[in-house]
Amino acid sequence: MSTLACRARVVTAGKPAAPAGARAAGRGAPAPGASGPPRRAHPGCTRPVAAEQSAAPILEEGAGNSARAKQRSAWQSIGPLYAAGFVVAFLLKLFYSRAGADELGWMLGPTARLAGLLGSVHFEWESRTGWISRSGRMILEPACAGVNFLIICFAMLFFTYVARFRRSEGRWAWLVLALCAAYGVTIVTNAARILVAIRLHDMDLSGRWLTPQRVHRAEGTVIYLVALLAVYSLAEWVAARLDESRARPACAFPFAPIGWYALVALGVPLLNRAYDRGGEFFEHAALVVLISALLGLLCLALGRLFGRKSGTGGALSATGARRHHAT
Repeated sequence: MSTLACRARVVTAGKPAAPAGARAAGRGAPAPGASGPPRRAHPGCTRPVAAEQSAAPILEEGAGNSARAKQRSAWQSIGPLYAAGFVVAFLLKLFYSRAGADELGWMLGPTARLAGLLGSVHFEWESRTGWISRSGRMILEPACAGVNFLIICFAMLFFTYVARFRRSEGRWAWLVLALCAAYGVTIVTNAARILVAIRLHDMDLSGRWLTPQRVHRAEGTVIYLVALLAVYSLAEWVAARLDESRARPACAFPFAPIGWYALVALGVPLLNRAYDRGGEFFEHAALVVLISALLGLLCLALGRLFGRKSGTGGALSATGARRHHAT
């Protein structure tokens, strides 16, 4: 018993000790040539680079799907309203194409009364003809009802601003309000156009190429475009006061109303093959394009002029404020 114990102590004592460095290196790692499970790294020693790189496309794809889902939801909520606005405009145009003076009394009557009130012109109603002013030598027939301008004004107001309403109830209410506002603007604008036409007729501006029909057409185009520009400016001012975060850039000012006018005044006749009539449509189109371009350039020039003045004034006021603060 004692001999075995002595031999064990001799063998243990005679075994060479491992170097300190080898013992330190052997912690957590198998010795060379030894078999066993691989060493498990410390959680803070390495970064899962491959996992992050593989997760980035997944996050981007998820964000894209979320954006597309939001767009799809927005179109589902606003699409029926756009369809309803298109149906209203289409029905108005269809009704106007088949209506006579008696069916258009709701447009001709208020226009004649307002023009008579503003210009001291007396109009008399004649069935199936319209409103006649013998003193002004003017007949308000169906062609003078202004339904096309009503459609343009309604389309501009409704389609431009319906998306700014956040609630569905407000959007549907805007469909009715835009139609009512367009009707009131049409009556006022048409009455002004009639009074200006009477004055131009009394001035007798016709010449070799300047026929009364061309003067009347040019006068109507100018008044209608000026009215659309004024209505759009007023609507933008009101919209900016109600919600400044969703205001449109000022550069869109002249192009939006002019674009809506050209779309209806030229696009609809093109769909109806008005070019088959010959030079009459092309003359009308050239007149609309020319007047639209001139008014658009005039609006841009005035906008830059007043913009520079307001910017200079703002800079001066800011400088004065800084000086006052410094003193």
